Amino acid sequence: MGTPVVAFFREEFGYRRETVAWVVGGVAMTFGVLTMLWFEYGFLWEWDYWAGTFGLAVMAAIEVVLFMWVFKPDNAWRSLHEGADIRIPGIFKFIMTYVTPVYLLVILGWWTVTEALPILRLEGVFPPVVRSRRRGEFYVHASRR
Repeated sequence: MGTPVVAFFREEFGYRRETVAWVVGGVAMTFGVLTMLWFEYGFLWEWDYWAGTFGLAVMAAIEVVLFMWVFKPDNAWRSLHEGADIRIPGIFKFIMTYVTPVYLLVILGWWTVTEALPILRLEGVFPPVVRSRRRGEFYVHASRR
């Protein structure tokens, strides 16, 4: 699963495969050890929420804004079709330029209003000094009410 990351750093920055593989392995091992050590406090669930749920929407919004608005729609469209065997229908240029960014920003705005503020204010979370042997009591309540 780390092959695309290794290939990206090799092709774009010229790093050696071994160096990138060690760094990617070190990052994976770090998060694996943290998950094992703090599993009972909900580290896995917290990481899953922020990276796997919220992070996907944020990264999608950033990518579509950069690709279509900063890189400009005509350049992006030309780049999509460079070396392609088939052409994407022209309606998708409009969808990628306007509909997708607005849709993602509405989703993120809605999430901010309904979920983010209570989560970031730690509403419904026990004080951090309270420790329990029950799995994930502190962190799971912070991200999943």
